[in-house]
Amino acid sequence: MKKLLGILVLGLLLSSNVYAEKDLVIKNGFKVKGQFSSQLYLIKQQSASTIILSHGGGGKWKHQELWAKYLNNEGYNVVIIDHFKEKGVMGHVGKVNPLTIPEERVKDLVKLSRWVSKQSWNNGKLGVIGFSQGGSGVNLLGNTREVKKIKGVKKRDLKLFGALVSFYPGCGIIGGTPPNLPYVPIMIHIAMDDGLADPFWCQAGFEKNENFFIYEYPDAPHGFDITIPGWKRTGVISSINRQYVIEGHKKSNLLSRKRTLEFLSKHLH
Repeated sequence: MKKLLGILVLGLLLSSNVYAEKDLVIKNGFKVKGQFSSQLYLIKQQSASTIILSHGGGGKWKHQELWAKYLNNEGYNVVIIDHFKEKGVMGHVGKVNPLTIPEERVKDLVKLSRWVSKQSWNNGKLGVIGFSQGGSGVNLLGNTREVKKIKGVKKRDLKLFGALVSFYPGCGIIGGTPPNLPYVPIMIHIAMDDGLADPFWCQAGFEKNENFFIYEYPDAPHGFDITIPGWKRTGVISSINRQYVIEGHKKSNLLSRKRTLEFLSKHLH
């Protein structure tokens, strides 16, 4: 009963703008020319834990903005990273661009995290949430063995992170597999009816341990956490001629967010 009540309350939060825009500071953040830019969603006059949001192959859009305000309401400062604009990359759903593969995304996230960690509005270690190809980058960021091989990533950089979350990641992309024995707590949410990011590649290659949490959502399509009413996209991955659907799935969305909030609260406070 208690669990059900929690999910119902979460549903009410998702369906109403309980945060107040006047209590937020929304502005451009740190930018590295030719690499990435960012946007800040900060709680006014408050130092808080910070979460970075990493978008998928479609690029930065309203989905991340809604997540940012949702997390602001939960007491977090948020930074949305744009991996595409500065690189001149266009959206490429169902395809991989070498300029934004997991390794390149990790380089962006590490450089941005160094900056965030020095800001007065940030309090403590950082959280990162990645969606789709952004989730692939987060998986690599949490991969103890492989992340250390990336040029420019220092051992001290890994101490910046307190929690990583990966939503329906492209685990079949090179570097995007679930991390084995991660150095930082990581949670992965897999959509089991995902025609875009095949869940098969997310279900092997790792050992269960105290830092690794993976959840499967039956009947959930790619983008199951999208909360825009009536929003839906369909397409075909041309290389393998496979159809996909991207749309919200209420039950999976509510449960995954509940788990994510509990996870972030445990490791970032």
